[in-house]
Amino acid sequence: MEPVGPVPAGRSTPWARGPHAAILLAVVTGGLFSAGMQVAAQQLPSAPSVPWTAPARLHLTPPPEAPVLNRVDASEPLSLAALIDLAEQRNPETRAAWQQARQAAAARGIARSALLPTLTGLVIGQTLRNGILFNTEFVRQTEGILEPALDLEYTVFDWNGRLDALRAARYDLYGANFSFNNVHLQVIENVCSSYYSLLNSQGQVAAALINLENARNVSSQVDARLEQGLATLPDALEARAAFAQAQYELANLQGAQSNAQAALATTLRLPASTVLPVVPLAALAPPSALVDTAEDATAVALRNRPDLLRQETRVAAADQRIRQARTAYAPQITFSGNWGRVRAYGEQDQLAGIYAATGVWNAQLNLKWTLFDGGRRANEVARAMAEKAASQAELDADRDRIEDQVWTAYTNAQTAFAQQQAAEALLAAAQSSYAAATQAFTYGVRTLVDVVTVQRTLAQARSQEVTARTNLFQQVTQLSFRTGELLRAHAGPTVLPPTTAPPAPETVSPQPGGVAPPDNRTQPRPNGGE
Repeated sequence: MEPVGPVPAGRSTPWARGPHAAILLAVVTGGLFSAGMQVAAQQLPSAPSVPWTAPARLHLTPPPEAPVLNRVDASEPLSLAALIDLAEQRNPETRAAWQQARQAAAARGIARSALLPTLTGLVIGQTLRNGILFNTEFVRQTEGILEPALDLEYTVFDWNGRLDALRAARYDLYGANFSFNNVHLQVIENVCSSYYSLLNSQGQVAAALINLENARNVSSQVDARLEQGLATLPDALEARAAFAQAQYELANLQGAQSNAQAALATTLRLPASTVLPVVPLAALAPPSALVDTAEDATAVALRNRPDLLRQETRVAAADQRIRQARTAYAPQITFSGNWGRVRAYGEQDQLAGIYAATGVWNAQLNLKWTLFDGGRRANEVARAMAEKAASQAELDADRDRIEDQVWTAYTNAQTAFAQQQAAEALLAAAQSSYAAATQAFTYGVRTLVDVVTVQRTLAQARSQEVTARTNLFQQVTQLSFRTGELLRAHAGPTVLPPTTAPPAPETVSPQPGGVAPPDNRTQPRPNGGE
């Protein structure tokens, strides 16, 4: 019998031992290298000065269109709360932030699963043939094995490394939820800004219409007096010029109103041509006076701002990662075991085959202690400490930035209150002056120049009053945005992603307080999000 073993299996021919093998290897290697270069050339631009041309076989599937979540009911004017609802439900940024929070929740679940054992079911099927040395020759032997088994692995003790990883994942989840809140806060602020800009444009158009009507009345009076010989032609031309100027200003403001309407529509992710009826400025109650000090507003912002709370969770997560990295210096105790049932068949040449079945199991307790790793653990600890230091520095910078923003917003709100009161007084005085001037002009004791001058002053005062009123809403809203209270004022029962996170720890929980803009809603809004 010819010996059985690795020698016959690995026996080479003279052709394989000759130069032909080297030539074949070079050809194959060259072909693979050439194919790799061709693939790389197809994926890269040919030169730094030539744009890349996509291959003809590149076919990208366009993403599906976002579903239409809401139909805008234009039968009645939309309040600010209704506009915010539409923006939150249609905005893809809120959906993206929600999915990121769900990713963080899944990562926390992955970290928590490390606390439990891993049970694996497997089936091992194996067949082999080899040669065993028996006396002075190799005897060929064939075996077939089938083994279904259960495998159990469990980390018994690791100096709380898994718990530290779970705590870090939990803080990451809190941070993702605060990022989700911050996206909603930004969306609400954008809607408020666009809404009040539209109200200002509408108010300016209304004021321009009144100014146009006043200019028309003055021009008609002058034309009538001209026919009676009580006015001169220059007076009539001056009145007509004032009327034309009022028409020009009205056309300009109507264009600005159209742009503001388009800006609000695009903020709501609607076509720019969409015309949304909104609650007018006259229907809104003016904001109340500021009752808190700038220091109180700053304290509220440091408790409420979701971007600051997100940064605080990053610092906390980095601290847990430092603890986790340090546990790598300690030994670990792990348990592993398996249990199964082996069914095997074997035979040797010139002998009868045999079949056997038996149960097998294995259990072992391992103590693993890394004594030297080339500085890997030390570098991991250093990296975690640097991450915490960077997060802490960013947190300090965010606090300084928020304090400056709140102070500026508070000062602007105080200025807006004073400007609004002064604008109301100016408008009342201008209206009285205009009424007196037109009456005196009728009696012939005032000139047309005086009437036109007073008319322009009244138009300017009316425009300033509208601007001051809408600016007051804007500045109070901006203060509420900077303190984080804008989210609380326009939120439903909760703005956290549903079923993604437990309550935040006390160190990062937002607290009530601060200055909120006027709430013109008639009923609570549904929860924003997807």
